[in-house]
Amino acid sequence: MGIPGYDAAWHGVPLTEIMTREYALEHQELFQEFYQEIMSWMDRKPSRAHYALAEANIPVITENIDMLHQKAGSTRVIELHGNLKEGIVLRGDKIRNWDKARSLVQAAGHLLVVGCSLDMKPAGRLPWLAKENGTQISIINEAADKCVPKWLERYFYKRENAGGIQSENGK
Repeated sequence: MGIPGYDAAWHGVPLTEIMTREYALEHQELFQEFYQEIMSWMDRKPSRAHYALAEANIPVITENIDMLHQKAGSTRVIELHGNLKEGIVLRGDKIRNWDKARSLVQAAGHLLVVGCSLDMKPAGRLPWLAKENGTQISIINEAADKCVPKWLERYFYKRENAGGIQSENGK
């Protein structure tokens, strides 16, 4: 399990408020306490979904700062909001690696979106960029541990058998 989603709260304060440059500057002591707590999250372990994406060598674009994709073995990770080792991007800051992420999405034949509400901008625009290029899009927002490995298995099965007449269930 990774870091709580952006819609969560810390001591009753929504993360959407805490994770802003303004909050960090106006409430420096509270922000430092919050930051120390999220640093303790570094010992979290990747999920089955993280491992499945790494095993499939899928390029990953992430807004998460927990480095769980790298811990699972993914080597092609584009971090939009930084990470806990090198520093994080707060709301209102310029996101990192936007051009890399946009280029990857525009060149993709299929975009798999996992555990993302698509509310954060500009990252939430990535599926729309993919759609404009005719890219197929799949979204998994629940039970990622179960659904991502299963989706990847089906996706690669279909690709490997595209020349044949077999259906997904082998008939």
